[in-house]
Amino acid sequence: MDTSNLEKLEANMTASEMKILVSYLVGQANSKMFSDEMDDPRIRCFERTECLIKRDIDVELDKKIKPHSFSLSL
Repeated sequence: MDTSNLEKLEANMTASEMKILVSYLVGQANSKMFSDEMDDPRIRCFERTECLIKRDIDVELDKKIKPHSFSLSL
């Protein structure tokens, strides 16, 4: 990112400029996530969350499921 944009963000950026900047950043992230080099990590994320489960019983695919536990602190 251009440092002048960062200085402008910290100082005073209009809503229109902020929307353009956020759209640009989301576009860059989207391009990165759907690039060929991210195919394996993207597929693994879906496997870990059980989103690619088939109706057939497949022990090898079941091994890829890795649920995460988390706790909420209030």
